[in-house]
Formats: sequence, C-alpha cells, structure tokens
Amino acid sequence: MSFKVNAKKQHLSIILFIFLPYIITAQIKDTFNFKATYRLNFKPTKTATDKQKENLFLFVGQYYTKFSSQGNYKKDSLIRNKQNNPKFTQLLKSLPKTKFKYTIVNKLNSPKLFFNQKIAKDNFIYEENISPKWKMSSESKTLAGYKCQKAEMHYAGRDYTAWFTPEIPISAGPYKFSGLPGLIVEIYDSKKEYHFTLIGFKEIKKPLPFNYSKSNSLETEKEKFLEVLRKFNENPFKSLEQSGITVSFDDDSRKKKMLKKHREKQRNKNPIELRPTF
Repeated sequence: MSFKVNAKKQHLSIILFIFLPYIITAQIKDTFNFKATYRLNFKPTKTATDKQKENLFLFVGQYYTKFSSQGNYKKDSLIRNKQNNPKFTQLLKSLPKTKFKYTIVNKLNSPKLFFNQKIAKDNFIYEENISPKWKMSSESKTLAGYKCQKAEMHYAGRDYTAWFTPEIPISAGPYKFSGLPGLIVEIYDSKKEYHFTLIGFKEIKKPLPFNYSKSNSLETEKEKFLEVLRKFNENPFKSLEQSGITVSFDDDSRKKKMLKKHREKQRNKNPIELRPTF
C-alpha cells in the first residue's frame, strides 16, 4: 500500500458544498496558570468487555480553558518545535497513542466552546453553546482530598453524575462539561462507559502562553462536521483520494478486505455522544 499527494487538490470535495468559502481569522490569546489531569476509563466499543484508559489535560487560563488528550497535546507540542528537533520523526513515533484527537477550547463562565479536529488534510472547527441544566444535590463526599458536592445532568444521550469542588472555584471540567460552581473532580454516565476522574491539579510555575489561531481552520456547524466525519469513517480511502492523497494497493482485494474490516469496526464504536445535540 502506498500514498501519493496531489498538490492540485486542496480540500475534500465532499465538503465543498457545505462550507462557506472563508476561513476563521479570529485569534484567542490567554495565559494558562493551572493544569488539571484526568484519567478516563471508557468502553471503546459496544461489545468491549474490558475498559481502556487514557490521560487527558485541562489547561486553565484567566479567560479560557483548553482540553486535550495527553497524546494529542504532546504531538501538537512536538510539531510546533519540529524545526529545532533533529529527532522529530523518532520522537513522533514514540508518542502515546490516543483515540481522542480533538481539542476543545471553552470560554470560562460562558456556554461557548470551540471544537477542533482534523479530518484527512483539513482542520475543522465548530462552535457549540452548551447550557447544561444541572440538578444540584445536597449530597457530598471527599474525593482526591477535596470536599465535593453532587450534581446531575443529561447531555447527548447520556445521564451524568458529577462531583465538583467549590474549593477550586473554577467552573470547568473534562470534555464539554462545565457550568458548576467549582472544578469537576469526577463525572461519569449512568452506565459508567465514560468515567473521568481528576488525578492531578497544580499551578503552573511558568505560566504557558496560549495563542489559539484559527486561521487555518474551516468553520462549519456541528451537524455538518459530523456528516463529514461519518463519510470519512465510511470510506477513508475515498476521502483521502478526494483530498489529493492517492492510496494505491497492489491487490484490490486487500483494499476491499481492509475497508470491510474498517466499516465493521466503525459500526461497533461506542461514542461519548450517543445522540449529538445541535
């Protein structure tokens, strides 16, 4: 199997009809002063009998938060500094694998968030406004050394229980969860197929500058982004070829077998958003 890039084709033809001919020019600037590390235990497929684990990072600034998997964060950091690193290719191969290749930027104390993910050659971004209807409880317990209070909500097809701590007065949490009067220490759905637990929280000694440039991203709506992702997952070879990357096989039967196996895998996936909201 081999890959060849056609420079004349710049974007996926399957998305041309749904995107406006412009790119986002806005830029977000902030400084991250805190870092929360979450351990996610999740059921990756509908038929999985064992859970998988990943660490994910939440960086907190004065105005914004950024949420990303450990693997995705390290990859982005390495790519930003690849010109000064002669061992770039070797280090890239050694990075931890991740099933979560998105980045979520959330405006603090606001329902607005930006979801960014790459599909084939293109970076896509959509804006989502989430105003969760938290049901507060008087129930409390201590988790990770913090006194926490219970709250419940429903989002995208799942019922969630969250434990947040007013001792860290930051209205934020993992993934798209926020809106509580304190940092979310633990949150899980009713079947515990997605279970986030805070395993570390610290002040960053040397605050990290945050420059979130969206100049190379294609703006769309969430519903249209999911449609592009669905088509890519249905036939990634076709999507890659439409984006200018030719995928060649010595034996066409091998391609068909790979595609069949890929589609079966996709149908068995267990996404965190069972019924995405728009």
